[in-house]
Parts: sequence; structure tokens; C-alpha cells
Amino acid sequence: MNFDSAQDFALKADEYKSRGEYHKALEYLEYALDLDPTLSNVRLNLGWSHFVLEDFTAASEVFSECIRRHQNNAYAFYGRGVAQSETEKYQLAIEDLREAIRLDPNISEAHFSLGACLSKVGRLRDSLAAFSECLQLDPEHPPALLSRGTTYALLGQREAALVDLTKHIDIEPRNWVALHCRARVNLHLTNFRNAVSDFDGALDARPDLGKLAHVTFLERGFCHAMNGEFQAAMSDYNEAIKLDSHNFRVYVNRAKVLQNMGDYEGANSDIEKALLEGLPTENADQLRRELNLRKE
Repeated sequence: MNFDSAQDFALKADEYKSRGEYHKALEYLEYALDLDPTLSNVRLNLGWSHFVLEDFTAASEVFSECIRRHQNNAYAFYGRGVAQSETEKYQLAIEDLREAIRLDPNISEAHFSLGACLSKVGRLRDSLAAFSECLQLDPEHPPALLSRGTTYALLGQREAALVDLTKHIDIEPRNWVALHCRARVNLHLTNFRNAVSDFDGALDARPDLGKLAHVTFLERGFCHAMNGEFQAAMSDYNEAIKLDSHNFRVYVNRAKVLQNMGDYEGANSDIEKALLEGLPTENADQLRRELNLRKE
């Protein structure tokens, strides 16, 4: 291939990008800009190539140069905004993303990224508005549905959360984050059978839930117990204890199941274990009265 123009170098860079060879693409994009530094799309491609290679500082610098040369380029502000967010400069990112949206309100990803940044700085209600703007432009945007659903859940708006999480799971049925969040929403809405199904799905999609595993077995066990599935509840509580034996709540819950199964000695033993792990004495006494147990 003969390289007679900046566009020739840019086309060659696209070939390398299509093969995932971003370091090589960078070289040809730089050659193109050496020949014609006014090509905004080439400079944007250079910025995104740095971004894909996770060199977010270099990406931000390239997008900044694009903004210097093309002050009304919404995609340059969007690019710099997401690069800033990757280095946790959320306030700067918010400013750039708002400017991108002002210049072009139809960039759905800019609305989504703005929502994500607002969420990171604790502005949950503002993030809801941004996610909603994204979904107005792209009603089946999976990350926006998941993010708005989880934000609704955090704000206690569980029915709204259920709608968004269900739409997301319809699109990505094995997304363990969505399944796990919907399980907890269903638990709070006392939809215990649905919660068990979603916990099952989350564990199937990702058997190793890390730090979430303990609470998953604890909460699925509670749902099994509320469904009258006491053996399944016992199994989950035992798994929860294997993962963290210092959470008194699991002993409290298991004591209730043991009492329902007629194992009063085991129930009393679990209340004693709960006391050792921090259950207040007055709560233990109240629990014994509720379960008609005598103090050992």
C-alpha cells in the first residue's frame, strides 16, 4: 500500500484496529496527524486507541488537544470525560460529559457515563435522571437498565427497580449482578420464591461470588425458610457459616429453622453461639420467648 495522504495512514490504522493491534494503529494515526493535524476524526481515533490500551492519561491529553482545535466537538468532550472517569477524576468528568451533552444531546453513552459518574460521587437521584435520558434515546441499553435498576433499589424504590432489572435480565439472562440485585429486591418485596430463583441464577452464572457469597447463602436460606423449605434453608445457613462463622444473624436464623424442625436443643445452641458473636442478651432472651425455648 502506498501512503500518499493522511487518509491512507488512517485507513491502515483502521486495519490494525480491526485486528486488535492497537499499538500498531497508534503509529499510523500519529503519521496521519503529522501530515494533517486538522483531522478531528483521526485525533479522536488516536484518543480511543489509547483508551482501549488503558492509557487513560494519554487518551485524555489527545482528547484535550482535539478540544483545543475543535471546541464544539461533542465527542472530544465525551472521550475526555470517560477517560477522566477511569482515573477517578469524577468532577472533571461530569463537567466534560455535561458539555458533550450540551453540544449533542443525542449521545446516549454520554448520558450513561454521566449517570455513572454522578453515582460514584453519591448523587444518586441525579444519576437516575441521566440514566433515564440514556434510556429515552436507547430503551434497551443494558448497562443503563442495570444501573438505573440498582440505583432504584438503593433508594428503596423496589417496584421500579424490579421493572428495570427484569428488562435487563430479559436481554442478558446470565448477568449475575442483575440476578443478585433482583433477588434482594424480591426478598424485600416478600417474593421469596422469585428471590430463591434469582439467587440460584446468580450462583449458577458465577459460582464464586467472593465477598457476596456469605450474604447470598444467608439471604437465600432465609427465603427457603419463609417458603417452609427447612432442609434447603439449613443447607444454605451451613454454607454461610463455613464462609463466615462470626455473623450472629446466621445463628439466629438457623435457630428459628431448628425450632421449626423440632430440634430445640440445636436451636438453643445456636442462640448461645449468636450471643458469643455479638447478639445482645435482651435480643437473645426475646428470641427464646418467641421460640418457646428455655435458657440453657
